[in-house]
Amino acid sequence: MIGGDVDPVGAARKELRQIFPHDEDLEAAAGWARGVLEGEGLDPDAVSLRSVRALRKHDRRLSRVAARYLANIAAGKEPRSGGGGTSPLLM
Repeated sequence: MIGGDVDPVGAARKELRQIFPHDEDLEAAAGWARGVLEGEGLDPDAVSLRSVRALRKHDRRLSRVAARYLANIAAGKEPRSGGGGTSPLLM
């Protein structure tokens, strides 16, 4: 089955908590992302493919899903998790 019961938001949060282990609420991660985006001359409030690429360039451990989720929380647009939740790739 394609997709199945995979929760992309939950998977992104889990990955980010492994990369930022002492940042339970991911506030420091979001601050890091905002700094990276501003340093690259990108608007941290606009989630775009360029934003995702910039974050992944600065930390190669980030998957596309986690980078997209991180760009969203840096922009103050945290995707919701749960049944029927929206993939952070579709936001």
